[in-house]
This record gives sequence, structure tokens and C-alpha cells, in this order.
Amino acid sequence: MIRNVESRLLKLEAASSPLVHPWRRVIGDSEAECQAKRRAMIESGQAAEADDFIFRVIVSVPERTVPAISLALDL
Repeated sequence: MIRNVESRLLKLEAASSPLVHPWRRVIGDSEAECQAKRRAMIESGQAAEADDFIFRVIVSVPERTVPAISLALDL
């Protein structure tokens, strides 16, 4: 059953319009890193130049400095 569904899906994908390009997600620390990964994917054959790419640039939140608060409790 699963092979049947998979073969149908492959046939549909093969018959789909050549104007539809797969979406590729690239995750990096900067846009330059994402561009480099994109170029590497194209050069290795994992992606085509015409594919659509989504760049996800992940940045870390700067460490917040919290002022030291001292509380004096009179008991």
C-alpha cells in the first residue's frame, strides 16, 4: 500500500509543471553563511540554481545585564 502511494506521488511530481521549483531551507548564523551553504548545495548537486531558497538566520539574544539588587530585610 505504501509503495503504491509513493509511486503515485513520484508520478505526480514528475508530471508537475516545470515552473514549480522545490523550496530549500538554509539555516545559518548570517546571510553570508546562508549564501555559502546555498552555493555548496548547488555545486554538490543537492539543489538546482532555479530552486527557491528560504534563509533562516539564527542569532543569539545578547546576554542581558541585570543590575544587582540588594534587599535589606529588617526582621
